[in-house]
Amino acid sequence: MKNKLPLSFILALFFSNIFGQETTLIIKDSKEDFGLPGVTLVLMCDSTSKKFISDQNGRIIFSNLKSGDYRLKTSYVGYIPIDTSLRLLAGNSVELLLTEETIALKGVNISAQKKFVEIKNGNFILNVQQNTLAKTSNAWDALKYGPLVETRMDGTLKVENKTATVFIDGRQVFMSGEELMNYLANIPAANIEKVEISSHPGAKFDSNIGSVILITTVNMRYQGVKGTLNLSNGYGVFPRYNAGLTLNGKKGKFVSQLGYNYSQSKTMGVTNITTSVNTKNLPWVVSQNNINESNSHRIYGSVGVDFNKNNLLTVYAEYAPGATNNLVMGNNGGLTSTRQLQQDSVWQSLNHIKRNSNTFASQAIYESKWDSTRQSLKFTLAYSRNQGDNRIDNNLSYFNSAGLLIKKMPFYRAFLPNQTDFATISGQYVRGLWGGEWISGVRYYNTKLSNENSGYTYFDMDRTAGETLTNMVSFRYNEFNYGAFTSWEAQVKSWYFQFGLRVEQNEVFSQTASGAKDRLYRKLSLFPTLFLQKKINAKNVIAFNYSKQISRPDYSLLNPFARFTDNTVANFVGNSQIRPARTHNLNFSWTYKSKLIFSAGLVILNDLISSILQKNGDGSLSQQYDNFNGVYYYVGAYYAMQPTKFWQVSFNGRLSTIDIQPYRNLPLGKANLNIYGNISNDLLLPKNFKIGIGLDFSNLSSDQFYHHRGYSNLSASLSKELKKPKLNIFLRGNDILKTSFTGNTALFLPYSSQSYNDKRITTLGVIYRFGKQTVKAKEIFKDDNLEESNKRL
Repeated sequence: MKNKLPLSFILALFFSNIFGQETTLIIKDSKEDFGLPGVTLVLMCDSTSKKFISDQNGRIIFSNLKSGDYRLKTSYVGYIPIDTSLRLLAGNSVELLLTEETIALKGVNISAQKKFVEIKNGNFILNVQQNTLAKTSNAWDALKYGPLVETRMDGTLKVENKTATVFIDGRQVFMSGEELMNYLANIPAANIEKVEISSHPGAKFDSNIGSVILITTVNMRYQGVKGTLNLSNGYGVFPRYNAGLTLNGKKGKFVSQLGYNYSQSKTMGVTNITTSVNTKNLPWVVSQNNINESNSHRIYGSVGVDFNKNNLLTVYAEYAPGATNNLVMGNNGGLTSTRQLQQDSVWQSLNHIKRNSNTFASQAIYESKWDSTRQSLKFTLAYSRNQGDNRIDNNLSYFNSAGLLIKKMPFYRAFLPNQTDFATISGQYVRGLWGGEWISGVRYYNTKLSNENSGYTYFDMDRTAGETLTNMVSFRYNEFNYGAFTSWEAQVKSWYFQFGLRVEQNEVFSQTASGAKDRLYRKLSLFPTLFLQKKINAKNVIAFNYSKQISRPDYSLLNPFARFTDNTVANFVGNSQIRPARTHNLNFSWTYKSKLIFSAGLVILNDLISSILQKNGDGSLSQQYDNFNGVYYYVGAYYAMQPTKFWQVSFNGRLSTIDIQPYRNLPLGKANLNIYGNISNDLLLPKNFKIGIGLDFSNLSSDQFYHHRGYSNLSASLSKELKKPKLNIFLRGNDILKTSFTGNTALFLPYSSQSYNDKRITTLGVIYRFGKQTVKAKEIFKDDNLEESNKRL
């Protein structure tokens, strides 16, 4: 059965002189209302056909065309083709309007749309604007609708169980975990054209990159200006606001982008902790409430110069200041006579965390092509700095033997200024070889981290009198990486091959206040990659993927300064001795009709980086990250179908379990099967109304150290699209049933937690698109695909 491609078209008929008749067809872009030159049109009648090409103004003139029924087919890169029958009248003029989404013919409406998910050589392309839930959310929330993508509320982002690295318009985002989640959550999905996902990026990417997510926010094909304005107002316990404006322009050899995003939020979280890890080993039920306020800005811009179609220079810069203010109030219950007899410590706490951050990122790319574009060179220079200033106030009150609430003195305050610098330079050479493509290159990067941590005590709660330095930790971290790679990929009949090898010399140094400089890590390593794909027939494709990967710790985990983060009963203590994790990834997949994807594999974990709770000598608790060994097993599936013309549904899921080796003589529990998944429904209603309904969930699971609490999240979105003006108005609800809980129970300590972090939100938003473009025939080029995006990287 032949699938209909998305199209609609408008045909206006005008009366003209019936003598010396010429029939004129004018082909235009329906959104920008300009003529499209170079459109291929095939006109068929009975058993004969004739091909035509539109001129500079999008016109095709038929001489002496007889009235009758004709079959009309169009082909134009970047636009949806038409294949339909219609009646043409000799001597009339016909106006045909094409867009990427729809084509309309006056009196006839044909409804269809681009596929939300497309597949190319085992990689997935998400057309974000074709999914109601995705396009009315933000960049982070939109990712979870991608095949075999896993996102969690703690900032986990994986593709086929490999941690994903995000690129935006060819620029790597040097963030991970919760920091990356918050950054992407400030980017409206309205600014995203497509997302490209690869679980086998190959040797041309660094060894610490196991999978990539390539976000494309702009695609200026033609001369002109276009922009997107988005405004949204959300309501949870407190209101929150988001606004953004992006302008894109192209004139002559120059392409530019300028944008601004603003986000303001205030959220409330509730946590309940049960533990008996304390000086007297008495059972505590700790209640913790936190109010978190944040303001973030993102100012960004880029300029590209296309010197002669084969030499392109692009420069990008971004500045993102932000501030958070987190107030955490906790207590371990009320004072009772029983607790007094037990001499239990009954307390109340007030912790205040204030952070200001400034992030600057820049990148310059120069690419040169020659030999009919079969050879190219690309040079990339990038630098980013993340500067933060953290202040933590700890206030504790306790009940004395007389039952009076007494403030603990002196009052404590910690300062944690930090700065992280990333610098990289790389070169890449591409050429055709043996019917495929050979890519080779070199890359150097350096990462520097500096922390100047200090703790003070004061006589008063306002921290103005009697300042006394009590502890200080100065920490430096410096990493150097030298890499070279080569890879070859080709399509040979029904086989697709991708072979690669990367060589890296990695050195890591740390330095404390004493001045001693320790080399933590120095190693020369080989990182082979392999991807094989076989197209069995028109419906079935199988693939195998192997890669070796190194994962470096998040730099905030290295700082050994003990500090309060988000847990009233357990301070966080960094571990400067964490080693980079080394993994071997093996995966097998089967795809049926590009609708059903089945994936299975295992990950061999050497020095896996994960967190652990530990009991200190004084009976208190602390959190710390360390290295572990084990094997991770998983199976995953993605299925998309269209039960009716107006309803699309997709399912994305994964089953996994882990086998951890013994660690520090801790008693290990038994791992069970973790079930993670999401379901997305998209419904097209009359008058351009759309409804999206989604559910993501995870069950109660064990990784041998913890039982992790299960959760679910039901969300829905209603949107209305207007053509003039080009507005999308939407109403979105998240966590409708209020079931997005997190928490865990330790299997080696008497400790458990449960949290809810104000995920129940109702959002009203508006997306306005504007601008105008003009087309010249020489500007027509192929639409980007995943392979071309990877070459740009």
